[in-house]
Amino acid sequence: MNYAIIVAGGKGKRFSSNIKKQFFKIGSKTILEITLEKFISHPEIDKIVLVLPKEDLDRFKNFFNKKILFTEAGKERKYSVMNGLKIIKENIEENDKILIHDGVRHFVSKNLISSVIKFLDKFKVVIPVIKIEDTLKEIDENGFILKTVERNKYCRAQTPQGFKGYLVDDFMKELCRDKNFTDDA
Repeated sequence: MNYAIIVAGGKGKRFSSNIKKQFFKIGSKTILEITLEKFISHPEIDKIVLVLPKEDLDRFKNFFNKKILFTEAGKERKYSVMNGLKIIKENIEENDKILIHDGVRHFVSKNLISSVIKFLDKFKVVIPVIKIEDTLKEIDENGFILKTVERNKYCRAQTPQGFKGYLVDDFMKELCRDKNFTDDA
């Protein structure tokens, strides 16, 4: 089985709108609806866990599809991911593939989803990355530039990030550590 956990529990604090970013409309659909449709229509995704703020769960339960399970978001991203994993944990087998995706990353392509799934045949963890084209600067606590950083040593992590089912217990233990994770890598 191939699972996708779509985390959409954010409050949109960095998004300059009264509307949470995942519910902002582009045309007639919200960003989250656009993202969700890409995973629903993907032939290799068997089950989706949609992780939402408690106050927004009812809003999306109308977006019914037999592939979708729902759960409540946590106070931080890592707890939202943990809640998503708890929903499917009992059914996961060691060779299952679990993809975790940010619900506001609506430009995800069918090809990227397929690539992560394909590379999980060869690797136990897959993290798509993008080469950095811009010049990078290291700054101090006051915002003054200290030096130019070698950009070829760095990349930008993307989602969905994936891992094999046999790692789920280790992954969940790592999420419980007293550390704030910004992604699943």
